[in-house]
Amino acid sequence: MDLLGRKLGQNKGQPMMDLLAEIQATLAAAKAVPRTAPFAEKVESMLNKLGEVAMHMAPMPCPTRFSRPLPSPPVPRGLRDMVMAWMLLWRARIAAERLAAGAKEKDALFYEGQIKSVEFFTHTILPVTFGKMKAILDANSAIVDIPEDAFGGNRSA
Repeated sequence: MDLLGRKLGQNKGQPMMDLLAEIQATLAAAKAVPRTAPFAEKVESMLNKLGEVAMHMAPMPCPTRFSRPLPSPPVPRGLRDMVMAWMLLWRARIAAERLAAGAKEKDALFYEGQIKSVEFFTHTILPVTFGKMKAILDANSAIVDIPEDAFGGNRSA
């Protein structure tokens, strides 16, 4: 709740805007490198989805008024995955550029590993994160709509 309720709006959202600007710069650089361009597209899609979720959640009620379930755990996890994808993409772009420039043989395997790391993450972790973001956007209030007596423990007969 601290992330949603306080930190994202801190200083009129400037820290978040700064982070997004850094991510956008990395995306632009990675799109210009053929080996990392496909991964940059996937990371950019995740960034767009996270932005969509943020816009969806902006009008949500204060956390003290639960008119519908607040999907707070998936949001920090989505942001965490976004930052991880960003860092992996940043490293992979540098690695791809060094490989293209003729990296020393002893360094080439390390650089290939950097590229494989972002490949794995964008193909394995980001799809799961997309699913969580979709669940937030498809917000369902069933959990708060259940009448208390439906739990079976408070019957008066």
